[in-house]
Amino acid sequence: MSEEKKEEEKKEEEILQDNDNKDKEEVLEKTENNNEETVEEEETIESVKKELNTLQEKYVKVYADFDNTKKRLEKDKWNAIDYAVEGFAKDLLNSLDSLDMAMKSAENKEADPKELLEKLIEGLKLTSGQFETVLTKNNIEKIETDGDFDPNIHNAVLQVDAPEGKKAGDIVDVMQQGYKLKSRTLRPAMVSVAK
Repeated sequence: MSEEKKEEEKKEEEILQDNDNKDKEEVLEKTENNNEETVEEEETIESVKKELNTLQEKYVKVYADFDNTKKRLEKDKWNAIDYAVEGFAKDLLNSLDSLDMAMKSAENKEADPKELLEKLIEGLKLTSGQFETVLTKNNIEKIETDGDFDPNIHNAVLQVDAPEGKKAGDIVDVMQQGYKLKSRTLRPAMVSVAK
């Protein structure tokens, strides 16, 4: 029996060794699988890191572009505000030149006073026409003063007896012309109104 026992022990040992080998193979296989998974995970992490860096760079560039555009628009806005009247001012220069020429001609002591007066009146009419052209070009219009008094655009400074053909509340006379820019009143017309 001792041989049988030995054989049994041997078989048991072989079975144990087989089991050990199987366990070792399983452990090795699991380790290999874990290593492959770890490598795949590391590759995925590296890929995500690269993508994140790319997106961060794009964000920084887009933000910088946005900030530069914002600053440029702000500068353009202030330039537009600062120089908004430039065109209007340039248009007024011709009328100013006409007034300067009229004043120089008035200083001419050798000219005939009657002729000088006629030329000055003609020059003033032309200059007034130039001013009106500039105002019209820039959407500035005279306020209508024919008809009924409107407190939104007229300023009544006098009330007078109604002359023939006028009823109470009608504008009788204009003391100072009023002007509007598009639909906004710049200055109401100063008028006298019939009682």
